[in-house]
Amino acid sequence: MSHHDDIASLLEDFYASFGSGTTSEWEDHIADDAVCIGTDEAEWLEGKDAILPVLHAQIAEMSAAGISVTGGSTVTSQHGDMVVISDRPTIHLPDGSSQTLRATLAGRRVDGEVL
Repeated sequence: MSHHDDIASLLEDFYASFGSGTTSEWEDHIADDAVCIGTDEAEWLEGKDAILPVLHAQIAEMSAAGISVTGGSTVTSQHGDMVVISDRPTIHLPDGSSQTLRATLAGRRVDGEVL
């Protein structure tokens, strides 16, 4: 396990991976039965084994292209062991342009860490 005692640090490491190309700081926190939903109708991935190869490829390509992501103003809520964070991160392209996105991450706290 890594150092993620709150969901905000997990999300920050996810954003940082776009610049670094490294996913090791957060990938062990993806649940085996996770669902990853994108904006395209075909972007629906079920299960860690389906999600990780796609994220590895996308993050490697984006990092190599000089794309980075920075967080916005997060909204976090916790209900028992369930934790949800929503954000409006900004994606920065190599040509200097940027676009605001939407992101939501849900997890649960187990032994003090968010999974």
